[in-house]
Amino acid sequence: MIKSNNLPNKIVLVSIDNLRVDCIECSDIKRIFELYEIKVKLHTPILNSLINKGAFFQQCYSAAPYTTSSHASILTGVYPEKHKVREYYRTSISNKILTIFEILKSIGYVTVFATDYPFLLGSILDFTRKIDYYIIQNDEKFSEVLHAHDKVIAFVHFGSVHSPFGLTSLEYDKSYFEDKVNQVASKCNIGIQGKLEVEWLEKDYSTRERLLRQQYFKSVECLYQAKQYDYLMDLYVEGCNYFDSRRFKEFIERIRLDTIVKQGMFILFADHGEEYSERAYAHYNGLWDSLVNVPLVILSSNIFAGRKINQVVRTVDIVPTVLEYAGISKLPLWLDGKSLKSIIEGTETESLIAYGETWFGMTKQILDFMQLCRTSNKLINVKPLANTLLQYVRTERWKLIRQIDLDTMNESNKLFDVVSDKNELINLADKNKTVVADLEKHLTKNIGFEYGDTIKLDVKDLKKIVTSFQSLGYLKGE
Repeated sequence: MIKSNNLPNKIVLVSIDNLRVDCIECSDIKRIFELYEIKVKLHTPILNSLINKGAFFQQCYSAAPYTTSSHASILTGVYPEKHKVREYYRTSISNKILTIFEILKSIGYVTVFATDYPFLLGSILDFTRKIDYYIIQNDEKFSEVLHAHDKVIAFVHFGSVHSPFGLTSLEYDKSYFEDKVNQVASKCNIGIQGKLEVEWLEKDYSTRERLLRQQYFKSVECLYQAKQYDYLMDLYVEGCNYFDSRRFKEFIERIRLDTIVKQGMFILFADHGEEYSERAYAHYNGLWDSLVNVPLVILSSNIFAGRKINQVVRTVDIVPTVLEYAGISKLPLWLDGKSLKSIIEGTETESLIAYGETWFGMTKQILDFMQLCRTSNKLINVKPLANTLLQYVRTERWKLIRQIDLDTMNESNKLFDVVSDKNELINLADKNKTVVADLEKHLTKNIGFEYGDTIKLDVKDLKKIVTSFQSLGYLKGE
């Protein structure tokens, strides 16, 4: 039984999906403005106000550049090798690892999980274990539940900064939603589609909204193919501004932030960033700092306000930090993360070493597989779908990225001096083999796959799935 004392009454974890650390106005990191000609002025007063009230980690690094694996690490405090959510959407969180909700529920906390992406962060991948309240894109309901209980560990996940940038839903954004889609689509002369195409969805939208979203996504693909990277990142910055000024502002007012901070902790972070360039499309195929360097802001009544911290930390450090501030006397041995309490208090001056990974390839097959999982509402036992693995190690000075071809197992390395080369443009691996060898020690050697639970389908089940796919536009085949 976990023993604790001096427990904070409210612990609120806020994830802003896809938010780059340099897209908070008062961040000292300006990477995006060095790589692109951004015409939109970055303006995020609400995010700025949070930083002014807490401790802001400007060098926090994510364990993965996609939502599922990244959040699994954030909410368990371990790297993907342990929690098993490695190939985007093929395995669920290991039952050998406890989430922060399971730990705190055992000492009397009510658990709340709110998300804009129920398909990604839901029951199929086991994100809902020991959750008392599971809420889908309803900030008002989240606030009501948060304040209805004395001791609460609450997590809320915003998808609004994700493409379509800044938009929440047609119902919430109203005419602005259609106006923004039309603006982007006009750049490529892409009209609204006459019928829906096959897709997997984060949540169930109306047909009208799905058509608009598909129009937007096609426009982004067209702009990317035309190498309109500056314009795409302009849209992204504009989306950050809009989210800050609308939905996030309303959320902060609704939950009564000052009350939360007095009663406990408020922690804000992101799962990954975004980049459009020759080397990256959104966040699916790279481990550049623009994709894995995310904001981390911690507010509490006993944390010094307005401090910017530049030591390297990791998103896996969030769980142990919360547990220590919650008075947990002995942290679980399985944790990969370290409590940041000593760094926040200034007694620890050394940086940590960050690690992360991404599996990608065969994109069409992965999307088809995810749609099949959605249709059956379960993970399906399949062979690996990825054909490439990237891993990274990040220190204050160095960044090593290793690429492994999973078909041939051939490896290649890239090494960057991130002090002099902030945008990781000059590969120094051949000239610094000793540094590469030292950093390689921190890369996981376990790249084996584990399968999700097998489900047995009878003929009736198979017919239902085939019928469902045909209704989405697939042709019947073997």
